This record gives sequence, structure tokens and C-alpha cells, in this order.
Amino acid sequence: MNTTMNRPWLDVSVGSETRRAVLDAGLTVVGGPEGGIPLPEAGGDRLHVWDSPPKMVFVGAAESPRVNGASCNEADLKAGDVIEWAGARLEFGESGTRAVLEEIPVEAEALPAAGEGWAGADPTAWTYLKAGMLVEMGAADRGATRRWQQAVSRGEFDPAACSREILALSSKAAAAEPRILERSGRLLRDLLMSPLTRGAHGTGRRVREATKGGAAFLIAQAVALGIYTLILVTLIVLARLKWDFSVDHLADTILDIFRG
Repeated sequence: MNTTMNRPWLDVSVGSETRRAVLDAGLTVVGGPEGGIPLPEAGGDRLHVWDSPPKMVFVGAAESPRVNGASCNEADLKAGDVIEWAGARLEFGESGTRAVLEEIPVEAEALPAAGEGWAGADPTAWTYLKAGMLVEMGAADRGATRRWQQAVSRGEFDPAACSREILALSSKAAAAEPRILERSGRLLRDLLMSPLTRGAHGTGRRVREATKGGAAFLIAQAVALGIYTLILVTLIVLARLKWDFSVDHLADTILDIFRG
């Protein structure tokens, strides 16, 4: 499928210089040297600008941006809106046509043949998985993790932009490589065994596990009963030897009481 898009943009004016920056698909980060649109005066603060629907979210602790003259931390955008922030003027623009889709036939030769393998054919899936494992292990940048958790809550999740930002900002990623390898190995094992937990195979396996568990429970109860019995017999023998205590005499006394 071939996609031609007239993407939204920001006309960025700093001092006397003006340049046009086309927004990425999904999220564009404004500010900082590593942002899609760098602004040196932004320091550690960022603007998150989404292309569809157009929206701006301020992520930082310094002065909030001004949108059309009003200070705010979050705003929907439309063509002509002006954002003033970090010594820059950013004017949002978009064309009337957002996307044109053209269907084209998919040739079989474009796909890897059976046996050639898919490892390395598309790094996107591994990028998503690696970013997720960094978050799971606590090795991802906390600020980036928190921003994307909030984006998910707002229904604005973009996996490509999320994984790109988390991997770029996670300084502990290199140190976590051995743990990532071990975690991915366990994930592979779980996925490999997941078909055995479904259908007839899964039912048979659960029945076998339940049977083994029931047998183990009965054996444990029998062992416990045997131990209690042995202790009781030992106490009766010791009482007979030391105090001339007779179980028969105790039984006769109890029977006499019931007989009246």
C-alpha cells in the first residue's frame, strides 16, 4: 500500500530566522538537542506535538507555552495557531487533504521465502519489544515512561514514537542488555509453550497436573496420619511403663459412665 501524505508542519521562528519543520507521524518532540525540532533555550522541558488529531502538550517544570496569547499546558491545534515558547514562535499549519491512499498489488517476491528467516527483516518489532522490556525492568527513563503512560491514558499512544524516545533517553539500556537477553529468552519459552495450554493438549496437561497434585495430597495426608499415630502409640507405651496407665481401664471407665 502506497501512502502519500500532506503532513502538518510548524513554521519555527527564532530571532530573524524562520524554517518549516514537517511533523512526524504520531509524535514530534520539540525542544532539547535530541528532539525532532531542537530548541536550545528549552533546557530540559519539551513540547509534545501530535499530528492526528493535532494537539500540543507541555512536558516540563519551567514557564508554560502561550497558545494564541494564552498560557496553557495542553491545547488542540488548528491551522494558524501560534505557540510562543522558549524564545521561539511556532505557527501550526496543515493542508486540507490529510491523506491519499492508493492500493497497489503485493508481489510474492517482496516477501522472504520459507526458510530464509525473518530475523533482521524488520527491526520495528524488536524495537517495540526492547523498549517495553526496559520499562518493565525499571531501566527506562522515568520521565519518558511517565509521559507515555499519560499518553496511553489519553488514547494518544504511538508505539513508534514511544519506543524511539524511550531507547534514546534510557542511559541504562547498555547495562541492561544481559537482563534483556535473559528476559527475551523466557518470553520465547513462554510463547513456545503457549499452544500446549490450549485445546486438547492443554486439557490433557491440566488433567495430568491435577492428578499428580491429588496423588501428592493423599500421600502427604497418609504420611501425616502415620506420624500422629506413631506419636500417640509412643505416649501410651510411656504412660504404661511410668505410671502403670492402662488404656483398657480407661475404656472400661468410660463405658461404665455411659451405661449408668
